[in-house]
Amino acid sequence: MQAKGNFVTNEDIQKIHEAVVNILSEKGVRFYDEKALKVFRENGAKVEDEIVYIDKELLNKALATVPDKFELEGRDSKYNVTVGGGDPVFCPAYGPVFVKKGTETKSATCNDMVRFTKLVQSSKTINMLNPYVVTPQDIDVDRLQMYQQAVCLKYGTKPTMGITAGYDMSKKCIKLIKDFYDKHDKHVVIGLCSALSPLSYDEAMIGGIFAYAEENQPIIFGCGALPGATSPVTLAGTMAVATSELLAGIVLAQLINPGVPVVFGNVAASTDLRYVTPAIGTPEAGLIAMFSRAITKFYGIPCRGGGALSDSKLPDMQAGIETMFTLLPAIVSGIDYVIHACGILDSFNIISYEKFIIDEQSIEMTKRFVNGFEINDDTLGLDTIKTVDHGGQYLEQMHTAMHFRNEHFAPKLFERASFEVWEKNGSKTVLDNALAEMDSRLEGYSEPEMTERQKELISEYLNIKGEEKCTI
Repeated sequence: MQAKGNFVTNEDIQKIHEAVVNILSEKGVRFYDEKALKVFRENGAKVEDEIVYIDKELLNKALATVPDKFELEGRDSKYNVTVGGGDPVFCPAYGPVFVKKGTETKSATCNDMVRFTKLVQSSKTINMLNPYVVTPQDIDVDRLQMYQQAVCLKYGTKPTMGITAGYDMSKKCIKLIKDFYDKHDKHVVIGLCSALSPLSYDEAMIGGIFAYAEENQPIIFGCGALPGATSPVTLAGTMAVATSELLAGIVLAQLINPGVPVVFGNVAASTDLRYVTPAIGTPEAGLIAMFSRAITKFYGIPCRGGGALSDSKLPDMQAGIETMFTLLPAIVSGIDYVIHACGILDSFNIISYEKFIIDEQSIEMTKRFVNGFEINDDTLGLDTIKTVDHGGQYLEQMHTAMHFRNEHFAPKLFERASFEVWEKNGSKTVLDNALAEMDSRLEGYSEPEMTERQKELISEYLNIKGEEKCTI
């Protein structure tokens, strides 16, 4: 039996890899699109009906062309990020349809879309814009996705995720961003194309893969396998199935455009079989992130995983505990790209304003933990130790003044003063402090300047019935 705490071994990874090779070559993956089947046939894969069988040789050939890192550009180059460069890239929520603030939980609106985009742009922690940060319910479905993308472009200058909703819509989104940035030979948008577990890809996601690969834009391959429902109930079996799904999509992208950047994104978690519902704020989700990072190091592929995930319905103690069980393992293990990094509640359905702000601080605390501490002559401070009398204090020492800011994390939202001081100052909770910080950020936000050409490019997507929708 494996020793406790010895989470991932080389032997474990080799066993998973061998299982994946077996699944891909003997079970195969279903692709619901003739265009994809044609690409596989032309590259020597065995195809029967809609099932593609990928042998070890074809797998290795495709993996050999995957870059181990890439740069993603925004409108303002100071916000460019490197995925796979050693530091995690943090992206906000993806797809919540409800918003929580205080005691109110309501359907997301375009006002929320704009507010959260402003919060992302003003964040010192979150690196990416995301058109899916919320799903506004007050905009017609046929206009919704390009509206969401246009909001990102208007209110933000950081790199952005993009729309992946079939071939035509994905192409339209990519063209808009390239034209808006006036950058046509750079990586300017990253799309998320998810497998349909178990072991399938539908037409819409395949269309997204083709669009992004043809335009040489990075693709995150995602799968949210549910152990016991859409994958084996064991984490080992889920790892094998999820890895097979993701590698099959990656192979297709490399066959379309060898060298197109990709990210391996296994975010399988748990299924609570008492209710047959997803459970995302779990220790199992943290373990999946750690194993996913290990297997992507084996393959040489950047990895997405983790997040500030919770199944709680409000930002309470449950939400805090679950968030750290999913956030800390991801960052400790070296995950390259984190979606759902801030604000998630109710198994992805709700985004909370307060939790968004609190999760930013949680990320900073986690990064501080991962950075460890340096041991050298200066930090050991032997001269200072010899100077202070037995039973004395270090408050007035220059060594303290020189090091305390960098050595110890000082949370902005948490209360550390005495009870009396806290009570005197209004007995504010962390949720109160988070809302105050949110209000301050929104009040201090400055909208980026746009050229007339940029305004023209996005105006048709923001103008609904002759008026610009929700430009608060």
